[in-house]
Amino acid sequence: MMTKQTKFFIYFPIFILLSISLPSSQSPTFQKDIKQLSIFKTAFESMFSEMMKQQEETTRHKTGYITNTENDRIENLLFRYLILRNSTWEIINKYRGYQTFSENPQDNMKAFVIGYSASLILYKYSGLLITTYLNDDQMVNKLNESYYRSKIPEETFNNVFSNLTNPQNLEDLDVARELYMRELRVTGTPLNRLYNDPMYKVFLDELEELHQVHTKLRETIFKQSRILSADLENRLRHSEIKKKVDGLIETTGGLLAAIRAFVMTQVGDLKSPVYEALSFSQAEKEQVISQLKTGDIILTFSEGYLSNIFLPGVFTHSIIYVGTRNSWSTKDWDALNLTPAQRSMISPEDDIIEALSEGVVSGTIDHILDSKINRMVVFRPILKPEEMKSAIKEAHAYLGNEYDFSFDINDASKQICTEIIYRAFNGKNNIRFDLVSRIGTMTLNADDIGKAALKSESMEFLMLVVEDNYRPGHARISRGKPGLEKIKELLN
Repeated sequence: MMTKQTKFFIYFPIFILLSISLPSSQSPTFQKDIKQLSIFKTAFESMFSEMMKQQEETTRHKTGYITNTENDRIENLLFRYLILRNSTWEIINKYRGYQTFSENPQDNMKAFVIGYSASLILYKYSGLLITTYLNDDQMVNKLNESYYRSKIPEETFNNVFSNLTNPQNLEDLDVARELYMRELRVTGTPLNRLYNDPMYKVFLDELEELHQVHTKLRETIFKQSRILSADLENRLRHSEIKKKVDGLIETTGGLLAAIRAFVMTQVGDLKSPVYEALSFSQAEKEQVISQLKTGDIILTFSEGYLSNIFLPGVFTHSIIYVGTRNSWSTKDWDALNLTPAQRSMISPEDDIIEALSEGVVSGTIDHILDSKINRMVVFRPILKPEEMKSAIKEAHAYLGNEYDFSFDINDASKQICTEIIYRAFNGKNNIRFDLVSRIGTMTLNADDIGKAALKSESMEFLMLVVEDNYRPGHARISRGKPGLEKIKELLN
């Protein structure tokens, strides 16, 4: 059944993490990444539950074919799997990208624990995908199809399977497990000291659970596919793994050194999400920020971010500029009716609202310009003061809500980035954003917002930021007719 096992961007760069350390300056992000992994796990669980429900409710076993409705549902589930997989990968990539060791061994171990957890989470849900459908030829064929509208390439299922059964990857998993357990058995090690931190104790306990899940899934996959050769079985015997680890320790001069020296030998061909972004001088940043007003809609595209797979387009993220706290009158600020929890989310310098994987948050446009954006456009809704106040109040009301990994804009309890703009501005002064059916649900992507803005008399173009043709890697800010013509060209 597995006739084509070409390389694919879905793979598990699992234990390369063991050779990576994290500079201590990055320590404040540990807690955030732990929280994100918890969010991703919950979303994975929801996706898998719906996958099981889809299997139970299908009519294809009676009819012999997959209906259009079922096809949309399958595409939606596969799309969500890829989104979650890529979101988790961004955390893994973050910790494998450092080339120097921290002077703080404890930070190194924290980085490893987070990355290791993320890797096992990926293995678990990819393994569940494979074991659910491995002996279902009709579904295997369906999951191997390409889906143009959601940018899912061919051979997704086959390539996930290939990575889960790759001999080198399996061996690396077992070698890393042995290194981890040896470190754990030594009293007073950085790994053992993490058990004194309740946050990391939970993580370490989950590692054990995830390892057991991995072992069972691997056994199930090999049993169902009948591809476990005698050579591979011998290669993965504990005695052989132990010998490899003994040799690694002897070569490097100690257990911690062996952990740091261990590297995955086959990491696949995943395109790195790290790309050179636009560079803004301080004067250019001030030029952009000085032109912004409360209510401005900002659309961005970040080359190389794996989250670009979400409803692909010229722009992939949307933001509302709301101004800093100091720009608001006390009366208008009080009129937002923020909860104490929402107020605590807003720092004095914050001036934007956006939906990210961790949920609806407050942030700064300065950070956006310093991050990995490759293009940006700003549109200004033309509203009466009271209409604008109403829109901004609506946007603030979603602060603290969860991100909607189902991408269902009809569900108001969770939000995606474009949904905040939709709910805040749609219907005000004839502003209209039409929802579009994609991946089996009603959606609104950033390009849809941009196209609607160009057609609307109630929205005006403010500026476009793209790469300067004469200064590669640097930003060029276009206003007026030149910028307007360029954005029309990009979107149409």
